[in-house]
Amino acid sequence: MSDSTKGYGGCALALFATCLGMSLYSFLITILLAPAMVARTVVAGSTDVLPQWLAFAALSLPLATGLVRLVLSKNGRVRTAPQATRWAWAFNLGAALLGVLNALAFVISSATGRIGADLDIAFTSGVLGGVMLLAIFVWDRRPRPDPITPAEIRYTVEQVDRTLHQVRAANDQVHRQVLQVQQRLAEIRASAPPAQATGSGWNPEAVPVRPVQSQVQLRLLQLCHFESFRCADSVHVVYQSARVSMNTLSHMEQRALRGRAESRELAGHLAWGRNRLSAEVDVGLRRVQSLNADTHELKHEIRDTCGAPGQRWFTQLEARTAERRAFG
Repeated sequence: MSDSTKGYGGCALALFATCLGMSLYSFLITILLAPAMVARTVVAGSTDVLPQWLAFAALSLPLATGLVRLVLSKNGRVRTAPQATRWAWAFNLGAALLGVLNALAFVISSATGRIGADLDIAFTSGVLGGVMLLAIFVWDRRPRPDPITPAEIRYTVEQVDRTLHQVRAANDQVHRQVLQVQQRLAEIRASAPPAQATGSGWNPEAVPVRPVQSQVQLRLLQLCHFESFRCADSVHVVYQSARVSMNTLSHMEQRALRGRAESRELAGHLAWGRNRLSAEVDVGLRRVQSLNADTHELKHEIRDTCGAPGQRWFTQLEARTAERRAFG
């Protein structure tokens, strides 16, 4: 007797669950298809049930967005995005789901001439809605496309190697120029006593008599001064290009770290290249500072040791420098 009672209880519970599920399904479909029914009601001129469908239509988009939100994974594409992007995706997917279902419902309803979510419309729309939610479920769980490919990383590493070679060549060029300027300074100072008045307070009449360099020596000193400025300008372009490369490397490194395993492994090469470039550029900039200081001293030595020609050259050089600064 007790077994029979348990059997009846199980059947009753299953029947109750089935009826509840069908009622819930019918209610959800009615809300989801309400916009199509509003359109059908307006077209058919049955305005007596229009307020009811309008009330349901107001709930249709939040319901569709909620259904989409239910199938999204915690670790999927949408929910791992920033919050604003996350809700924008859910809203857009919900609107797409709602639009497709209502377009289908409107077509079927117009073909049959009935207004309402009857069995045919409810079944067909329910199947299509389930397929769309399943597609969203699968799409959301698929890994994102690689933000950067291994081929792009390897190509960038090759570019970094070339840039690194250019920076090192520029550093060597600056180093050689520094040695040349220092050699010229040493030669001048070895053949002449130190001047007593230099720099901004210089006065030609106050400078003591010092050995005047020959015309050939003057030209060599002027050429060394010109080459120093030209060297500093040329390597500055290389260092600026290297800084742009470092910024690009930093951006690509972040993209690689968001990629798949192979891209994340290659990201270390990008970090190494960026660090090496930064170190070499720092070395070069320190050498340029030293070159500029020595070139400044060479300019005053030419003024003080090359007589009237050296003084005229110095005055003209200062005038050109002031003019360039005035015009930016």
